[in-house]
Amino acid sequence: MSSHEKPSQAETLVKEGHALMKAGNHEKALSLFLEAADLYEKDSNLKDQAAQLQVVSEIYRLTNRFDRAIDTYKVIAKLFEQLGDDEAMIRILNNMGLLQAMSGRFHEALDCFQKAYSNAERIVDKLHMAQQLGNMGSACRDMKDYKKALENYEKALPLYEVLGIQEAIADQSTNIAYIHAMEDRKEEALSWYQRSLPIYLDLKSEEKARYTEQNIQNLQDALGISNV
Repeated sequence: MSSHEKPSQAETLVKEGHALMKAGNHEKALSLFLEAADLYEKDSNLKDQAAQLQVVSEIYRLTNRFDRAIDTYKVIAKLFEQLGDDEAMIRILNNMGLLQAMSGRFHEALDCFQKAYSNAERIVDKLHMAQQLGNMGSACRDMKDYKKALENYEKALPLYEVLGIQEAIADQSTNIAYIHAMEDRKEEALSWYQRSLPIYLDLKSEEKARYTEQNIQNLQDALGISNV
């Protein structure tokens, strides 16, 4: 917009909404973003409508109205589907899945992660493919489907290795270790925790390193392995 153009009503509402959010007035901001989204919808401006609804879903999330956030994500997903924006679809499906998982809706979360993975696979986005495989693994883990969880974690790991993301490599190794431990495969679990520990130490990821060291110690004690 040039300096000679007058802001549209929707643009004014968005500007005021962001100012209110910055001031911590989420409810008033919410009404303005919803109004702006309605105006963009009337103008068939799907991109800006989706942008405002993303802020709406974030406000719902911040104020613990997860059901409304999820419902809003569903609307946004349909808009991005119409726009043919695969990358945006991946982000929305990911966020919706994470909220559903937080709400204990693991089957619904898994469905979102699977759809996000399919979108990432279609555009050969290895990072998001790996992230969604990890998400799928965690959803299956929370449903106590350890076999499927392990399969997803094991598929995510080589993608992160190709990408060279060290912390994610360690995280997936830890996830794999956890599944082996839950299935009472102590030696395999120990081996995987031992793979992740040097990475966490090298990255100075202190909390994760402590957690891993404790798990290593517990497994060594269970296996009767001396540190001496």
